Amino acid sequence: LVILPLTAVVVAECTVPSLGVGFELGVAWKLDLPTLVLYRPNDSHVSGLSALVRGAPSVKWQVVEYKDASELDEHFVSFFEKHLPKK
Repeated sequence: LVILPLTAVVVAECTVPSLGVGFELGVAWKLDLPTLVLYRPNDSHVSGLSALVRGAPSVKWQVVEYKDASELDEHFVSFFEKHLPKK
């Protein structure tokens, strides 16, 4: 948690529910950090992405559902171009 205030963006993989990731996302939201949430729907017992995460009221948050990791490159590029500080 010490490092979150020092970061420019947050990327979270949320396919498997995790209290730790959920807590970090809450801190990121409170700090108003640009956040990319990645989620892969599946047919297992996992119930899906939390409504709290999906509905977080922030224009700086982007939720991406993907089926294969190869789909993520374009999302990383657009997210980082939009939110990383320009040198």
